[in-house]
Amino acid sequence: MSVIVFLFLGLTISSEEIIKDRKIIQRESFLNLSRGSYLHSKILIMFAISAFQSLSYVLIGNLIFEIKGMLLPYWLVLFTTSCFANLLGLNISAGLNSVITIYILVPFLLIPQILFCGVLVKYDKLHHRITHEEYVPLLGNLMTSMWSYEALAVVQYKNNKFEKVFFDIEQKISEANYLSSFLVMELRNNLDDLEQKYIDGADAETLQSDLQTLNEQMAAMGKLVPELAPYEPGQGNAASNIDSASIAIKDYLKGVKKYYSRIVGRSQEVKEDINKALLDELGVQAYTAFRNKYHNESLEDLVLKQNVGQQVVEKNGRLIRKYYPGLMKPTSRFGRAHLYAPNKQIANIKIGTLWYNMAVVWILTFLLYITLRLDLLRKVINISETRRLRKLSRKQAT
Repeated sequence: MSVIVFLFLGLTISSEEIIKDRKIIQRESFLNLSRGSYLHSKILIMFAISAFQSLSYVLIGNLIFEIKGMLLPYWLVLFTTSCFANLLGLNISAGLNSVITIYILVPFLLIPQILFCGVLVKYDKLHHRITHEEYVPLLGNLMTSMWSYEALAVVQYKNNKFEKVFFDIEQKISEANYLSSFLVMELRNNLDDLEQKYIDGADAETLQSDLQTLNEQMAAMGKLVPELAPYEPGQGNAASNIDSASIAIKDYLKGVKKYYSRIVGRSQEVKEDINKALLDELGVQAYTAFRNKYHNESLEDLVLKQNVGQQVVEKNGRLIRKYYPGLMKPTSRFGRAHLYAPNKQIANIKIGTLWYNMAVVWILTFLLYITLRLDLLRKVINISETRRLRKLSRKQAT
């Protein structure tokens, strides 16, 4: 709601700024005065107002809700969000001729931001043509509210002083637990289905296709477990290869489960040692106060989605992880990621979600600045209106 509030505030304080100065702008254009200087002065004033609004909001809000250590991240996200909304408001103020039209348009600009930020409407519940099982869909990436909301949720969960102590080891535990439990179980279920089809006498083409899909899934798993020798699929047709493939896959999965179960056990011991050291250092009462001061159980449940039923989803033959998204590393090297990813990755460079998301919002803000300088919205409206009048005059002529 904080993100939506600052989208609304940013729009409302800027959406009348240019339209009310229309006569001044026209007079200055006759005198060949710089339009850029006029726009820069407006932007500077709007940004200054937004900086003060966001700072006062965060100071009071974080004090009331006892949100500790998040002053700078909250201010940065909400100020950036408001700046984007300032430029959006200035664009519609420059492009439209009626204040009434502007205030009718504002809710229509906000409603998609509310619906598609990833909170009210879950991305996996969208129509299959516009959603994406592995990453935030394109529709979500177009919403500034998504970038800002995700940045706030991730930074408060990951970087609070209590969770920061445990985050790395919890991430290691979640990866090992996903591999040893959920992914192994899903592959074993797929193997059982293949064996049942073989027993039921399914045609060779179906068996070959399913075996090929299973081999591809095993190859994908091999990339996740570089410590173990990869599974090597056998040669030949499905009818002669099911039994030998089944034995080899079961042995490989048993090895993966055994190896990563040991990692889970050792990592749990490390986490307990860290927790014990913290307890010894602070004492029981101080430790409890420290945890309660920074740890938010509802936020943890939201970011980790602990109430999600399916931890692995199969899409077009690929197995996609849904287990603990807040601890899951992104799978794309082109900046794409799932919602609540702890960081984003471009090539081999890892960027924290807060900084990556804020960079995206500032890029969107800069694009709005370009459209404002070029007065693109007014030009598009004028072209559309000219075409409409031409069509109308042709109809009247005929």
